[in-house]
Amino acid sequence: MGSGVWKNLILPLNKTDNPIEEYNILCFDTIANLVAVEQEGDTLFMIENLKTIAKDFVIEKENPCKAALNNSCIDSISFSNRTLYLKWAIPNVFSDDRKIIERVYNFLQL
Repeated sequence: MGSGVWKNLILPLNKTDNPIEEYNILCFDTIANLVAVEQEGDTLFMIENLKTIAKDFVIEKENPCKAALNNSCIDSISFSNRTLYLKWAIPNVFSDDRKIIERVYNFLQL
């Protein structure tokens, strides 16, 4: 039996910055320094700019994941040009009423 939680350690490229620790980073944008960190309940992700430490949140009230962890409902997730692309599957198990929700979130301000 395993855990659905993992620790990420992001090491700086210069000696003046400190390492950053996060749990459950699901994807990243290396050009814009953005990471999507899994959250709980209807707050799916915290989007953090690793350079400025600015944060924003992705909230899904209409189609929440009913699993223990939000990553159980992710079909696919990726970043490109400060934009998060998400395919969200609910319920998180295969069933006749399963649906895939596609969302696009822009983080141009981070």
